[in-house]
Amino acid sequence: MAHGVVGATVKSVENALTTKILMNSKTPSIFNPTLHSTHKKQTMIHKDKLQQFPSGLGLSGVFDVCQKDVNKPSTEQYIHVIKMTEAGGILVFTFVPFLLSLIHDTKSFRVDTTFKHTVGDLKEIEFTIWFAPVLCVVTIARVYSNKSTCKQYQAVFNSIQWLTLQHTSKPFCFKRLSEGGNLLTMGVDLEAAQVLCAGDLFLPTNQPGYSGIHTNDPEEIIQYFAPNTQTRATQSSLVEIMFVFFYMYDAGCVVLGCHKCVRFDEEVISLWNIPNLRDDKLLC
Repeated sequence: MAHGVVGATVKSVENALTTKILMNSKTPSIFNPTLHSTHKKQTMIHKDKLQQFPSGLGLSGVFDVCQKDVNKPSTEQYIHVIKMTEAGGILVFTFVPFLLSLIHDTKSFRVDTTFKHTVGDLKEIEFTIWFAPVLCVVTIARVYSNKSTCKQYQAVFNSIQWLTLQHTSKPFCFKRLSEGGNLLTMGVDLEAAQVLCAGDLFLPTNQPGYSGIHTNDPEEIIQYFAPNTQTRATQSSLVEIMFVFFYMYDAGCVVLGCHKCVRFDEEVISLWNIPNLRDDKLLC
């Protein structure tokens, strides 16, 4: 278990390269007859897990780590908030404050809810940006949730906005809606609850005198920063390519897409018929 006990199983330990090296390429049962029993090996791994994490690897363990993090400076904390929502919902917000602050130095971000890196009911929601100085996608925050309802996503977006304000003294805003905003687009999964809740969050940030947008409808406001919401699910591959272009545009790079080399410019914008992206306040 050279990489730690979290997620370790009998199979993963036996197949690990380090295990084969330590056992001189022998099977565990040949190396030591006591390792022939699968139950024995499971007991050994479980014992190591309990020794490293006395409170367990479930929510009780998360609460324990969060309690220990409270005594650290905010810049050294990783688990910042554990929030209980309606109908038994749980949200765990994790991030490094410096990485979260990068939201103010990018033109787009993406919220991905498709990850399942945890054991149990919690599902990972990942916030990522394209960070031009290092030419790669950077994860700025992870939120763990046990539900995928509209109210749950609303709590996710509201809390992320509040945490960003707390740690950076500045909320994140879209350039099309708010004076001083830096963001152009938000990439989302094709999940209605997630998109609509993003509209609820950013609707109050709209400044009609600056943006020229007069609406109280979240479904209308999201069209100005999440253009793929009008794209059919059957075109999901095209949506993914759009996100690549959003990230690459942020870096000013030429990318490979649709089997040919193209640049994210007026021609590409026309290709997907995204009128809101042609606005002078957006592309400058």
